[in-house]
Amino acid sequence: MEDNAQKSIDRLNLALQEHFDRDRANDYDTIGVLILSWKDADDDGYGTEARALKTFFKNVLRYPTTRYEIPSEDSFWALDEKINAFLKPLRKSRSLAIIHYGGHGDSNFIDYEGKRLPRLGVWAARAFEGPELNWSAIQPKLGNFNGHVLLLLDCCFAGQAARSSDRVIPSNVELLAACAMGVQTPPPGENSFTTKWIQEAERTIARKGSLVLSELHHALSKGDARLAQTPVHWGLQGRQISIRLDPFPASASTCVRSHSASLALQVLIRDTLDDELVDDLRDWLETHAPRKVSSVQVVNHLKNFIFSQETPPSRSRKHIEEMETESREEIHSTWEWFKVKLRSGVNSLAVDLSVDWSSGDIAEEVRLDQFLGDLELNIQTLQRVVERGVLALPSLQTKMSLLDAIDNPNLEGTGIVDALRIKLIACFPPERTQSLLQAQPSSFSRTVTKSSTAPIVEENHPGYGNILVEYKSYSGNSEASSASGCGGKMNRLAAVLQVSIVSTYHTPKCLGWFHDLATCRFGLMFAKPDFQQSDPISLRHVLDIHNGSVTVRRSIPKPSLEERFIIVRKMGEAILKWHTAGWVHQGITSHNIVFLQAGSGSSPQYRTPYLCGFGFSRRLHEESADQRFLQPDFKTYMHPQRQDSPPKFRHTERHDIYSFGLVLVEVALWDTIPNLFRKIIDRKGNAAIQNEVVKRTTGLIRHLMGDAYEQATLYCLMGQFSDIQDEVDVRLKLAKAFEHQVLRRLALPSATHLVTPGSSWGEPYQSSKHDE
Repeated sequence: MEDNAQKSIDRLNLALQEHFDRDRANDYDTIGVLILSWKDADDDGYGTEARALKTFFKNVLRYPTTRYEIPSEDSFWALDEKINAFLKPLRKSRSLAIIHYGGHGDSNFIDYEGKRLPRLGVWAARAFEGPELNWSAIQPKLGNFNGHVLLLLDCCFAGQAARSSDRVIPSNVELLAACAMGVQTPPPGENSFTTKWIQEAERTIARKGSLVLSELHHALSKGDARLAQTPVHWGLQGRQISIRLDPFPASASTCVRSHSASLALQVLIRDTLDDELVDDLRDWLETHAPRKVSSVQVVNHLKNFIFSQETPPSRSRKHIEEMETESREEIHSTWEWFKVKLRSGVNSLAVDLSVDWSSGDIAEEVRLDQFLGDLELNIQTLQRVVERGVLALPSLQTKMSLLDAIDNPNLEGTGIVDALRIKLIACFPPERTQSLLQAQPSSFSRTVTKSSTAPIVEENHPGYGNILVEYKSYSGNSEASSASGCGGKMNRLAAVLQVSIVSTYHTPKCLGWFHDLATCRFGLMFAKPDFQQSDPISLRHVLDIHNGSVTVRRSIPKPSLEERFIIVRKMGEAILKWHTAGWVHQGITSHNIVFLQAGSGSSPQYRTPYLCGFGFSRRLHEESADQRFLQPDFKTYMHPQRQDSPPKFRHTERHDIYSFGLVLVEVALWDTIPNLFRKIIDRKGNAAIQNEVVKRTTGLIRHLMGDAYEQATLYCLMGQFSDIQDEVDVRLKLAKAFEHQVLRRLALPSATHLVTPGSSWGEPYQSSKHDE
């Protein structure tokens, strides 16, 4: 019984999460307005009021609005066809269709032969004799529409639209009629229903920011509204009884869920928790939760109470026991390794405990700094190992389990929550995230402030100021569905980049994205990490300056040996982080490693590299990105398996690691692969790069950067993963191998381990040696 109750709660939380993940500034994702009048109406005032109503919906509420004049010939079929076409693009569940009619109504009481009629909703072009149509035959079809429909009828006998032996008003339709059955309403003018409706709606929105139709009906029914007839209102049937109209924003913005406070609401239940009660709870919470509520989660209090009685050690042991054998072994071995390192470091400092620090012994300060730095790296390694084990837990493969883990206070401050959020988006992408330019791209002006030597450019965007933008182009001949699919991937990518932490994933903070239709490209928007260091410059451009491939007015300083190790280690950490969270980059090159600098010629911030070029990154199980728009040199960094066009193999983590190996070669030799191996590329092609780089740099990298660095480089280039086969192995063994064989070897060694008499660390590598 308890398991069934928990399943019901999990289902409820999943539905609530989907509901609150969307932008709740409006109840509806899509809204359309259709304003109807007769083409051959006998009063021009109906057209005048239709234009005024269109102005209100378009300018005040910013809803897409269409006017349609009903023709005199085949009026019923023409209107029926028009309404079907109007509703077709609004078929989604969170859609609203607003239909207004202004014109004559027929009493439909007695025909010309004196026979009694059913007094239904009949519309007429003229007050006497003229085209008519039976609206009551069209209205029931609105029940087939998935969303809500708001009917505003300004005509005589308007209330007869609700008269029928069956329910002629579908449950998803809300009707506001100018008058009741058998009653006439004033013609167009200052006292008409439409005029008063517009005036009251404008006042309400100006005062409250939105309007609810039932409240608007109440206001119009008061004596001070000065309407000749009291309007008649029929509400929705179901959990929502009346439609709320909120203006669309002037420019669409990305929905970012945030929390500034939390409340606990205890709900006591008289009976057992069954599916029917769960559905009632869902309707209650989704319908009546205030707009400022950003998330609601239901917790089985009894289960949580019992579970919380476990002590932290037993809970930790329980989670470790649930892990794969590979993960458990790695955590235990890493912990033992961490204790050895810690004991060694403490012992080395023990002899210095009696040192008089006031004497200013620089050597001891350096030793202490080195100990603290090593301790931080060892702690980070242990955190990554535990993080990989947690992410691979079988119990964390559902959306609800991930959400529970993210909200678990025991995980706060561990760094694991960030990876859980990324995995959540990777495995369960949100249904809809608005782009920043989705609504009105032409109104969103941008100014490029400076030319860029990096994959990101600095631009000035209204509302954001100076930011960084990375563009991804697509073919102007692409089908709309292809561009739409690419937009969906950008949605998901922006959502992932928004939750990633700059200090661990080494990417700038994403603000959102936009679609530039005019230039056939998408743009990812990033906050500038440092406003003092404003100019982005890529590692590739720095290397080209130093090898003479590009000429600049002022050269820039080279990084120190320590800074080179920091660059590659942080980029390696970023790659492992993204792989652990379920994403491959597909563009690991020196083009996409970016530094900031204060201005042209100043020293880049080598200690703070950023991994960019996410335009082609994707989840592990998605198809590889379209490569048609890559720069020519990008193919040089691709694994030989990915050199065919189209590639015979889909891009995996192994291919990212190979590309990273080429970057390690570039940093070691301080030159670019295309420059070092140009003749070989021209003669043998990019597929020959792997063997040639391994053959011609083995021994040389060891001399420049040390044995460990060279071993890490060769491991990446040679792809020694033959024993890694199934999905679990890819997730665990590959990450473990990269941690041990690459990252640990990229830790900066002490100078006594590296420096030998006569060695030189900063000399540029001569490309002629490779091109012989």
